[in-house]
Amino acid sequence: MTQLVASSGETESFDSGLEVRAIHTIASEDLAFYRSAAALSLNIPTNTPDSDIKVTVEHLSQIVKFDYCLLSSPEQVTAIKLAVFDMDSTLIPMEVIDELAAEAGVKEEVAAITEQAMQGDLDFNQSFKKRLSLLRGMSKQAVGEVKSRLTFNAGVEQLIAHLVDHGAVVGIASGGFEPFAKALAELAPITKIRSNTLLFDSDELAGQAVEPIVNAEVKAHQVKEWQAELGIGSNEIMVVGDGANDSKMMEVAGLGVAYKAKPLLRQKADCVIQYGEMNGLIDILKVVLRFRA
Repeated sequence: MTQLVASSGETESFDSGLEVRAIHTIASEDLAFYRSAAALSLNIPTNTPDSDIKVTVEHLSQIVKFDYCLLSSPEQVTAIKLAVFDMDSTLIPMEVIDELAAEAGVKEEVAAITEQAMQGDLDFNQSFKKRLSLLRGMSKQAVGEVKSRLTFNAGVEQLIAHLVDHGAVVGIASGGFEPFAKALAELAPITKIRSNTLLFDSDELAGQAVEPIVNAEVKAHQVKEWQAELGIGSNEIMVVGDGANDSKMMEVAGLGVAYKAKPLLRQKADCVIQYGEMNGLIDILKVVLRFRA
């Protein structure tokens, strides 16, 4: 039986071979974008499966409310040269297709399908076509209204600026729509985009998908293409997402980050940002690179 001693003074026991000796809150004024962090001192038996470690730390994080990273070795990630973000609910605080649906008067129908897809309970291609068909006949003006409401999630612009300042190329790989990704690229130094085409018939949405649909497999393939183009290793790639269709591109990256994500993605990610904001990753990257030194 393992005992957790948290900074609050509370204790909790776990049926695991992991021994959590202490959790210390970190407060550092020299980290300009500091939000919150915790340092865990762990004793891990040699043969402990990674999955057991992950489950235990995830459980602890929900009790103490901290964000974390679990890396297999210091070599897993180095200075980031390519940072790829999902768009909807990751870079921006909305699902664009749900906002389009609200303009078209079919919000509840589309939102229900979106949630099923994000949870991994529905094939993405099928759900995409189904949702898009409900938007048939929507005007370009209504699409423009949604685009005018785009804003970044808290901390995104600071994180992107930090990445670019340190030599990274920033991209969007999204199952959303290209006009919105391009609009974000006008607001921040995002230079690579892969997302779905929004097809119009005259001034109205056609409601038809343009193949290939940007799904989980296409996202992962695109990250690999950008990697080859830049001539970098996987340990120089960071991928950030929130849903099931981000999991495959995380497999390509040295550092996979789940941002306020669904449980399925949190299980697969190296880093989980559930309580802080996006610029908390600046602190995490500083710590990770410090461990490599």
